[in-house]
Amino acid sequence: MDYNKYFSADVPSFLRSPVREIFRKVDLLAICSFAGGYPSESSFPMEEIGRLSKTVLEKYGSKALQYGATQGVPELREEIARCYGVPVSQVQITTSSQQGIDVCTRVLADPGDIILAPEPVYLGALQSFSAYRATVLPLPSADLEEANYSPERVIPPEGVEDFQTSDSGGTGEARIIASASLRPLPPDEPAGPSLLRARGWARISGASPVPPDRTEGNAVVPERVVPPEGVAARGLVNGRGPQAERSGRDLPSGEITLSGKAKFIYVIPDFNNPTGRTMSLEERKGIVRIAEELDVLIVEDSPYRELRYSGEALPTIRSLAPERTLQLGSFSKIFAPGFRLGWIIGPEEVLEQIYVCKQCLDLCPPVFDQYMAAEFLASGALDLNLEKTKATYRRRRDMMLSLLEKHMPEGVLWNHPDGGLFLWLTLPESVDTVEMYDEALSKGVAYVAGSFFYPDGSHRNTMRLNYTYIAEEKMATGITILADIIKSRI
Repeated sequence: MDYNKYFSADVPSFLRSPVREIFRKVDLLAICSFAGGYPSESSFPMEEIGRLSKTVLEKYGSKALQYGATQGVPELREEIARCYGVPVSQVQITTSSQQGIDVCTRVLADPGDIILAPEPVYLGALQSFSAYRATVLPLPSADLEEANYSPERVIPPEGVEDFQTSDSGGTGEARIIASASLRPLPPDEPAGPSLLRARGWARISGASPVPPDRTEGNAVVPERVVPPEGVAARGLVNGRGPQAERSGRDLPSGEITLSGKAKFIYVIPDFNNPTGRTMSLEERKGIVRIAEELDVLIVEDSPYRELRYSGEALPTIRSLAPERTLQLGSFSKIFAPGFRLGWIIGPEEVLEQIYVCKQCLDLCPPVFDQYMAAEFLASGALDLNLEKTKATYRRRRDMMLSLLEKHMPEGVLWNHPDGGLFLWLTLPESVDTVEMYDEALSKGVAYVAGSFFYPDGSHRNTMRLNYTYIAEEKMATGITILADIIKSRI
C-alpha cells in the first residue's frame, strides 16, 4: 500500500539525523563511538538519584505522578529563577532543550521566513528549522568582533557591487570579501538592514545586483536570487524554494525564492555544537547589534555553558539584550538525559505564546522528573556532581588532544575547546569524511561528518568528535584506527 498520499506537505521537509541513524543500527558499546553528543554514564549520580526518588515520593506523594502545570512545577521554576537571577514569570520548563528549539521556531517562524545562524549549525536545530520550512542563512562569526564592522554595517567601495563570502576552512568563521577592501559604514549613516547584499546574495535572476531598496524593514521582497558560490540556504525541498513549493513551479538550478522575514538569530555561544568553539565577548555584542539593526529576536542555546574546564566564563547574550533574547538550558548534560527536561528564560510576552503552543505538544513536562531536578538543585547536589563531571571531561578532552597530536598525520587540524563535549577536525580537502564513514564504521569507529552541520552540505573534509562518552581505555584504539584511515587517504 502506498502511504505517501496520506502524508502532509510538511513531511518532505523533515530531515533525517545521521547521528540517530547510527544509534538505530549500531551497538555503541561494541564500537569506539565518537559520534553522539552523549554525556559519560559515570557522570550520572546514581546513589543520589536513588535517594532523591525516595525523597520526592515522600515529600510530594501522588502529586509527583499527576499531571502538572504547562509552565512547569513552581518548585523547579523557582530554583532556575534563583540560579539565573530572574523572576519566576520569565521561566518556562520544556521537555528537553530540543523541544525549546522546536517550540521557539514554531511560535516565531512562518514557512519561508529567514533564520540567521553562524555556521556550522547544530543538526537538531536544522531539523526543526526545516520541519517548519524556514530558510537558514549563514551569519559570519568572525566579522562580529568589530564594533563598527559588521555584515549589516558594510558598504562596498566605489564600483564594487557584488559581494561574495569566503569560509576560512571549516572553523565556522566566514568572512565577507569583495574585489576591493571594504570600509565600515560611517557611524552617522543609518545602518538599515541590508541582509541580502551584505550576505552575498547579490544577484536577482542571475543578473542585476540587489538594489539598496530591495528590503522593507526586515522583510525581504520576494525575488528569485542566486546565492554566491559556497553559500546555500536550508529550507529547500528537492531544489524548490518555499514559494516554488506552494506554486508547484520548479526554479532554475541554483536559484531560490526568499519570501519571508528575518525572524531570529540562532546561536550556541558557549562550546558550540558541533565545533566546541566559544564566542568572544565582542562577537556576542556583535550578535546583539545585528539583532537590533534587523529588529529580530535571538535564540541563545546554552546546553553546555556549565561545562567549562578552562578559561573565564563570558556574559550570556541574554544578559546583554534580555528584552530580545530567549535563552535555552538543559538538564541533559548536567544531570541525566533520561530526565527529558530543559528550560527557556525570556520575555514574558513571548513565553506566554510558547506556553499556549506547548499545551498542544505535551500538556506539561514530566512532573516526577521536574521534582527530581528541583530537589537536585535545592540540595546542592547538582553543584557537587558537576565538579566531578568537569574533572572527568577535562581529563578526557586532554587525553583526546594528546592522542590527536600523537597519531594524526600532517595536514589535519583541530581546535582546543575550553569546555563542552566536542572537538572539530579539518582534514585536507582531498579527504571526504562522508564517503570515508562506512570504512571507519566497518573497522569499529563512529564519528559525525561535518558536512551534516552545514545547510548546503559543504565542508565534507570536516568531522565532529565527542570525547565525553567513550571509555578512556577505548579512546586510544579509536583515534589510532581513525588516524590510520585518514593517512591512507591523504
